[in-house]
Amino acid sequence: MLLNNHSRMPLTLLIISMLFLNTSIPSAWAYSGKLPKLESKQQSSKICFLSSDGKITYYQKRPAKLMLSSKFTTKEVLSGPPDAFFTMVSTLNRKRMIIEMASFHLFSNSDQQNFLYACDYGSSITIPVGRGTSPKLHLEDSWVSYYSTESKTLYFQSLLPNRAYNKFQVTLKAQINPYFIPAVVMLSDQTILYTDIDNEGVSGIFLLERSLKQNKLAYKGKNKGGKIELCLQDKNLVVGEFSSPDVPSSSGSEISTLDVSKTTAFLQMKSLYLSTKSDPGNIECQNSKKLIYFIQNQSLGEGLELQAELVALHPDTKEVKLISDLKNVTQVLNIDDRILIPFQGDFYIAAGENNDTKDALDKNSSNAGDNSADDDGDAVKVSIEISKTSNKKSDSDKVITEKTEKTKKTENK
Repeated sequence: MLLNNHSRMPLTLLIISMLFLNTSIPSAWAYSGKLPKLESKQQSSKICFLSSDGKITYYQKRPAKLMLSSKFTTKEVLSGPPDAFFTMVSTLNRKRMIIEMASFHLFSNSDQQNFLYACDYGSSITIPVGRGTSPKLHLEDSWVSYYSTESKTLYFQSLLPNRAYNKFQVTLKAQINPYFIPAVVMLSDQTILYTDIDNEGVSGIFLLERSLKQNKLAYKGKNKGGKIELCLQDKNLVVGEFSSPDVPSSSGSEISTLDVSKTTAFLQMKSLYLSTKSDPGNIECQNSKKLIYFIQNQSLGEGLELQAELVALHPDTKEVKLISDLKNVTQVLNIDDRILIPFQGDFYIAAGENNDTKDALDKNSSNAGDNSADDDGDAVKVSIEISKTSNKKSDSDKVITEKTEKTKKTENK
């Protein structure tokens, strides 16, 4: 099933549900094309995050435990109810990560209130953030946003130690579609861009200026039922507008850029790509190659079965390069600068290295890492707190501090 921002559930939840259940997508053919399959000591269905250098892996262990494998040790990060599963969000800044813990029984419910946690990159120590879905990191991982489908509210929260309680929220108008998930970009902690839909089902981009207490419509979409995607690549905002294939007389697809360091006037956008077809989209632009990846409709004509492939758009030359040859690409993931395509129960590498087995644990070390006590027999209690103040520059990049109190075991007399 092809998903977008208007789908019945957030995209990341369905992706991980398919992988966690280890169910293959039905297909009349087995793939044997040019893309390499991701090699891993962990099953694809268990992986929640893996670093590009292969030294950090977060994976799910049944029943409903999120584990961290790093430096040849394993640690438990979080645990949840038996039907819980985890998704993770990170950026190229590699400072912080967001963990979303969801439950399978929520899939049929549009009012998803998942548990959200923050941690330092590669850490097992977490702090609670809130309840909602579709979290996203902003401003060099110093802010997080997430959405409540129940209250139609966007929440923003600082992750810096000295500003941990700096929060604000925006209520959306998206009453016509209970499954709408907004796109969000923070240009600063005072200037925010986000998408919403009106009562006619037309998407728009809103500009929030907190210091001026202004919130206005900055750009209105061209089609009913279409979607608008936002992605920030350095100083350039990438705007993707994709019409719905179910709406007649739609205007197809367009990808544009706007230098938001100079202006937020969307009339000055520069068009990079135009198509008369309704592309699936799913833009990914935050990568070291500075390319714009998206899923392109490659069907031969209207009314025929959808064929979609991942392509890469070069923002300078406007050249579009075909990346995949899978015939039915529905999702694209950026996991630590590795561009992956989930397909038939596996991950295929569209860009990046296939080196995630560097920190693979053998059976003995994996079992040892699950022990709950130190080698000296001392039980370890870990508590979490948000740092209140910081005078050093390096401390400003830390969200969490760990207090470890060793409690000696008493001997039976």
